Amino acid sequence: MDVENIKDDAEIGLYKEDHFKDYVKEKYNVESESYLDNSNILKMVYALEWFNIKKNNSLALVKYHPNITNRDYQKALDLENQQIIDQCACFFVSSLICNRLLLSRFNRRVFRYPVVTLISSIFTFGMTYTVLDFLINKEITNGLEQYLELHYDADAMKRDLEETGISIKAKYYDKEEVQSQVDKKEKE
Repeated sequence: MDVENIKDDAEIGLYKEDHFKDYVKEKYNVESESYLDNSNILKMVYALEWFNIKKNNSLALVKYHPNITNRDYQKALDLENQQIIDQCACFFVSSLICNRLLLSRFNRRVFRYPVVTLISSIFTFGMTYTVLDFLINKEITNGLEQYLELHYDADAMKRDLEETGISIKAKYYDKEEVQSQVDKKEKE
């Protein structure tokens, strides 16, 4: 789908793309092509698939939200690109520092480079899941937080799709129910 030709406030509708139709046809064994041409059915399947995204993966929740607009989708892509650039920069800088520190111990590059790569990878992984992930979540809460939740009735969508022959085992999380469970565990 060419997202540059869509108005900024228009819904992108990633569920209308041909590769998503092929995915639904293959995964759920949809025999009738008319179901794949119905955008309401595709949107329900897409929304139920969205419920399966891990709730701690904020960037994916935003990027694949069924109702995301073009402007916000571009923001999510920019955040994803920024995260990749930050990871590369972190790996590069930590490689330089580690290489310099290990220069006196390993004179031969053959032994030093694998150790540098391993240590830099571990450091980059740790930075990604602490500092960089915190910065991405901070950016998401400054304008994209409405895409962290989906206000659809997942149970009703599952029933409607089962009537058409499409069975989806999506996990539906009621925010208030989950919050009450967390509060209950904190009190104990």
